[in-house]
Amino acid sequence: MDLGVGYPRNSAAMPRQRPPAAAQPLAFLAAQLHVFTMIPSTDETLMRHWLAHYTALGVRPSHIQVLVDPQRDPARGAGMAALLSPLGVNYTFALRQYHSDLKRDAANAFLRALPADAWAISADADEFFRFPSNMEKLVRDEAPGHDGIFATYFAERIGANFSFPPLRAAPSIAEQFPIECAGFRAALLPNFNAQDYKTALFRVRDRAGRTRQIAGSHTLAPEFYKTPRGGAVNPRYLPFVPHFSFFGGPPGSNSFIDLALHKQEVYMRASPPRAVVYTKTLELFDLDHWRAAGEVRLSPAGRQRCEALCELAPQTPNLKKQLDRRRSAVKTFQAESSPFGDWHHAGHGG
Repeated sequence: MDLGVGYPRNSAAMPRQRPPAAAQPLAFLAAQLHVFTMIPSTDETLMRHWLAHYTALGVRPSHIQVLVDPQRDPARGAGMAALLSPLGVNYTFALRQYHSDLKRDAANAFLRALPADAWAISADADEFFRFPSNMEKLVRDEAPGHDGIFATYFAERIGANFSFPPLRAAPSIAEQFPIECAGFRAALLPNFNAQDYKTALFRVRDRAGRTRQIAGSHTLAPEFYKTPRGGAVNPRYLPFVPHFSFFGGPPGSNSFIDLALHKQEVYMRASPPRAVVYTKTLELFDLDHWRAAGEVRLSPAGRQRCEALCELAPQTPNLKKQLDRRRSAVKTFQAESSPFGDWHHAGHGG
């Protein structure tokens, strides 16, 4: 079934345009490319935007595997199932409460089941990877030291005038969140491995024939950054990935604040160091106002930081400029007296 950008005809809430073939930078890999994601069962609107994005890149819906988190209420998954089934998208429901280890284990099982010539993307539902128009050349002409691994950094996206509106079905998610903050996580957490980088695309089997596995949400397992003889494998970097996670809404509406508080609670019980990234991010926001008025807005210190880090997203991202901006942001906030206090942790963000 020709799904266009991945939507059934009776779904008026989904974007309709189908880009020309030349605009599908991954179409040349369509037969070999497989994509894994995990999403809460309540995030149907986000899933629609995500499917529109990846099918527009050239990904086949039948090559997508979605792990749906029912969030302790299996009945809430009916809407997500009704969305995915007509598209031919593969999905399963998580049987345990969310934890990054659950997502890692499911993704690794998915990778082990793929064909020998497969390529893969493991993209969270709020990660909208970008690929240049010459992606086919980059893949075909890869240097041995890259060994089929492409990586990127995050550029957080927020609403106009540093606002945090709820996600709507239309217009496109990029239009709803036009402000780009390259290096946001790294600058917010300068003394912490904030993991604002991500493996974007990789060949599932390396040159030695090993099936690659991921170590967590963002990187491959360490052994896959070395050859069996100990040589280095260095990813090739792509333009920063738009990271759409700052959705507004009142308490209980599945807003960014709801999700961050939920993950903070989960990690405080299961793996406290991983909760730090959510704790420090929440300190950017006026939570009392959110609880009283239902509006997500920055605290004064959070507004100051965003004004220093963010700009209107460029139409054509320039990787060098993005990397320079990230380095500058990290340097700036390492040197300042942090409004969030002095702290240090050597763990990993989740």
